[in-house]
Amino acid sequence: MPAASGRLTAEQIKLDAQVYASPIVVGSTVFVATERNSVYAISPSGTTKWSVNLGVATRRSSLPCGNIDPLGITGTPIYDAATSTLFATANRSVVRMTSAIRSWS
Repeated sequence: MPAASGRLTAEQIKLDAQVYASPIVVGSTVFVATERNSVYAISPSGTTKWSVNLGVATRRSSLPCGNIDPLGITGTPIYDAATSTLFATANRSVVRMTSAIRSWS
């Protein structure tokens, strides 16, 4: 990974919703998941390499309890180095779905 040249802040990155999950770093890419079920691959400079949406997030009004609206990807994604695959669990219409997202540089 290149040497850090400054601090990358949330104000520098345009995302579609709040982030509850911890971002993860793989090589020189930062992966960020949002509560609208979107996953972003971000470069060290803050530019979006790619993004994918895993479906419509669950509205709080359709849930028996909770305070996150919408409820999308709340857990931190994981990365499998052996297969270069990123996994994220998205909440869609009160159904949890784990998606495998192939990563590329």
